Amino acid sequence: MRVRPWWRKQNRAWYAFVGGRQRLLCHAPSKTDAGGRDQATREFAKALLAGSTTAGTVQPVLVGIIQAFLDWSQANNAPKTYRGYRDFLKRFLVSVDVLYVNELRPYHVTRWLADHAAWGPAGQRAAITAVKRCLNWARDEELIERNPLGKVQKPAPVRREVLIAAEDHARMLDASDDAFRDVLTALYTLGCRPIEVRMVTAREVDLDQGVWIFPVGHPACKGGRRARRPKVTYLTPAMLDLTRRLIERYPEGPLFRNSRGDAWKGAAFKDRLRRLRDKLTLPAGTCAYSYRHTYATDGLEQGIDVATMAELLGHSDLKMLSEVYGHLTQRTQHLRAAVEQLRDPAKGNADRGRAVEREAPGADPEDLDPGTR
Repeated sequence: MRVRPWWRKQNRAWYAFVGGRQRLLCHAPSKTDAGGRDQATREFAKALLAGSTTAGTVQPVLVGIIQAFLDWSQANNAPKTYRGYRDFLKRFLVSVDVLYVNELRPYHVTRWLADHAAWGPAGQRAAITAVKRCLNWARDEELIERNPLGKVQKPAPVRREVLIAAEDHARMLDASDDAFRDVLTALYTLGCRPIEVRMVTAREVDLDQGVWIFPVGHPACKGGRRARRPKVTYLTPAMLDLTRRLIERYPEGPLFRNSRGDAWKGAAFKDRLRRLRDKLTLPAGTCAYSYRHTYATDGLEQGIDVATMAELLGHSDLKMLSEVYGHLTQRTQHLRAAVEQLRDPAKGNADRGRAVEREAPGADPEDLDPGTR
């Protein structure tokens, strides 16, 4: 018996077996019509959740659980988060050949990921996260007794190890047009997430306080509706002046725009950085987020305490900063100077000063201090 809806060309309709009987789910213009296909999936999920029993006990049906979770996610998660869950879970549903949740085994995930090796560790980690999040949600809502995939392990997160040297940043500025030069300046100076630069408007700017404020629920406030507080980005005097000029130019809509005056699209920064990376022979892996990692590492290296750096980056705790953003292992001169300072404070301070000069030749130390950017 088929465990998924099927298309019947004769009467242009989707059907499925529910409770051992064939059932009409919905009519649609064609098999490829996305709206009709999605409606059929929803109707199938509702029918299975309402009517599937074995010996008087409700058996949770996979497609129904997934649809219920996606309905919840659409209402409670940021749009981007919901779309990520939806895309992965739809692919997972197509790949497995089981009807009930309790028939799932880790092998189903292993086989699914083997068919999508091109996703790489990061993509496969996100895929497993989506499936486990769905089933954990169903368990917490008491729709299922346990998560049968609870023991599935995710690949270790891939750390972004590339930092952007001051001289490479200068080369990138020289090779960019005025519009993207403003973007790079903001990323380098503020250490903010790329989405903040792409989406900030006059409404998120407080010129008196010298900050950008992204309220809870804003796409640039990480965590979506579950965020505990707004994301505040603190501006330097130079960035405040740039923000003021952009507000005068664009009182409505995004402040940072491309050379045609259009808002930057989601993949635009990635594409621009890729072209700059190829043109200037920058280290592999250089991306927009490398600026944020560089900002955090510079701050820690220059003595900004961890709690202050976490606040500047908009983190709710210190774990992310210490585990992901602190790349001090790449700054061997700094670490060697720290060892010297521990045993010989006078010599350590002198060595540390020389190390900073070597790593940023010709730069004013204030220009490198995240606390004064």
